[in-house]
Amino acid sequence: LIDGYRQLSQGHRHAVNRMVDTLLEVQAAESCPKIRKLTFFERSLAAGIGDPTEFEDEGEPIFLYASEAVDRADCVFSVNGDSMEPKYPDHCNVLVKFTDEPLGSGDIGIFQVDGALYIKQYQSDGLHSLNKHFKIMRRKSYDEVKTIGRVIGILPDSDFATSAEIQDFQAQENQQE
Repeated sequence: LIDGYRQLSQGHRHAVNRMVDTLLEVQAAESCPKIRKLTFFERSLAAGIGDPTEFEDEGEPIFLYASEAVDRADCVFSVNGDSMEPKYPDHCNVLVKFTDEPLGSGDIGIFQVDGALYIKQYQSDGLHSLNKHFKIMRRKSYDEVKTIGRVIGILPDSDFATSAEIQDFQAQENQQE
């Protein structure tokens, strides 16, 4: 291989060098974890008493390692309160898939109730907390109840990309533009 390379003209050697560089870049990219950019909404989900401000903030980008759950999600919310414990503890982050479709009985969802956001379990008689110390939120007691999305699962802290990985991801995004 080296003997053949030495017989090439200067221009052909340059082409081989570029091809080797490209293959090395591809190999390096394949060995790195895949990163996915989602939106993190700073407004916490109430798991108890809601925040009455409107759901209008655009959120901030966050960078996560790709996984089946992360790839299905549209955004991430932080849980505030203990009404969904033990499954969704206070201050955990949940992956959410936006949906216009009604949730099925037993599904965990994000709901906008009179302007406040809640994480609750949907049941035909209302929105339930997993912590039985909280009352059922019955639809007839509120002016507006809107489904925002379905909770896919909890986002482990280990799924957040490192600063260096984020910089590499953003550099690759900029090169593609």
